[in-house]
Amino acid sequence: MDLSIGTGGNDTMTAQDLLERNGFPGGLLPSNVEGYTLDNSGRFVLKLDAKCDVTIPGAYPVEYRAKIEGLLSYGSIKDLSGVYVKVLLVWWELTGIYMENEKVVFQVGILSASYPASNFDESPDCGSKASSSSTTLDRSTH
Repeated sequence: MDLSIGTGGNDTMTAQDLLERNGFPGGLLPSNVEGYTLDNSGRFVLKLDAKCDVTIPGAYPVEYRAKIEGLLSYGSIKDLSGVYVKVLLVWWELTGIYMENEKVVFQVGILSASYPASNFDESPDCGSKASSSSTTLDRSTH
């Protein structure tokens, strides 16, 4: 059974709120989220109004496709599709994201990199540099 949830109104939770409820910073998602569906198993489909490109200063370019899917549980997103990061001139699809000791860990296959969760307090705007809270991005490899 799918539970459809929008992004506004009195009885709905935004996708950013849903992330926060599951132990993630809401700023992992860009500002152009239109809505999402979430089923009882944690499987979600997130819709953006368009593809979104974000450049985080001092880190890697990130591309959010208009449709993002995955499996959400507390502190973990698995089977992720629709989010790409550019490393060494190649676009790689993120396969998972999880929280570890106040850090957000991004997975690309067996490789991972971690960043302080505080770098993702605000949702970035598409087509521009990440929000000012992310301009001092501190990266530590995992």
